[in-house]
Amino acid sequence: MKKILPAVFFFLLASSTWAEVWPQGRPLTLAHRGANREFDENTLAAFQRAAELDADAVECDPKLTRDGVYVIMHDFSVDRTTNGHGKVSDLTLEQFRALRTKHGEQAPTLEEVLKLAQERGLAVYLDMKTAPPDGGEKLVAMLDASGMRDRVIVGTYNKKFCRGLKQRWPYLAVEISWPWPVFTLEGAHKLGADSVGTLTAFATKRIVARAHRLHLHVATFPVDDTKKLQHQKEIGVDVLQTNDLKLLPK
Repeated sequence: MKKILPAVFFFLLASSTWAEVWPQGRPLTLAHRGANREFDENTLAAFQRAAELDADAVECDPKLTRDGVYVIMHDFSVDRTTNGHGKVSDLTLEQFRALRTKHGEQAPTLEEVLKLAQERGLAVYLDMKTAPPDGGEKLVAMLDASGMRDRVIVGTYNKKFCRGLKQRWPYLAVEISWPWPVFTLEGAHKLGADSVGTLTAFATKRIVARAHRLHLHVATFPVDDTKKLQHQKEIGVDVLQTNDLKLLPK
C-alpha cells in the first residue's frame, strides 16, 4: 500500500493552481531534461521517452532566440550539446533549427514541447534561468494558446519575476529556487510562490514540514539514487526529480 502523505499535502493538491499538475496521493515524478540517460537532453525524443516511462512531468530550459522565439536549450550557448557555436540569444530561429544534437536530433521550440506534453498528458516544468524582458507576457500567452497553463510550473531564481508572475497571473504555478537568492521560506510565501526548489541536503523532514505549513511545495535538484529518492518520498518531498526514471522507487 502506498504511504499516505500528510493531510496538509492533500490541502495543497486541492488548490486550483495545481489541480491539473499534481497526481493524487503521491509526489510528482519529474524527468530532468527528459529521459536524458537514453536520449539527448532537452529533445523531443527525450521527452517522448519520459512519457513512455510514465513520468508525470518533464523539466526543460526555455531560452529566447535573437528574433524572440522560445526554444529549448539548457546552456546559454549551444556549444556543449549541438554541432553549433554561440549564444542562443545571438541566433535566429532559422539558425537554431539548423543545429543538431550529438545523436542528430533537432533542438525543439517550446511550442513543440508543449504540444507533445498536451498529447501525452505530461506536465512541464520550465526552468527560466533569467527573467524575460517582457515579464513573461509572451510566455503566458503561449501557455494559454496551447491549453497548457494549468499543467505548467514556471521556475525562477528571480524574486521580482516570481512576484510579477503571481500578481499578473495568479493561476500560474510558480516555483522559486532557494537558497539562491538567499531568503527564508516565509519570504518565498510572501512572494506568492507555490513551491520552492532547494539543495538536496536542505530538504530535511523538518524543512519540508515547515514549507507545507506555509502552503509551499518542495522540490530539489535531480537525484539519481533510488534510496535517496525513497527517503525524499518518505519525508514528504513533493517532487521526485531525476535524470534516470528507472531509479524511481515503486
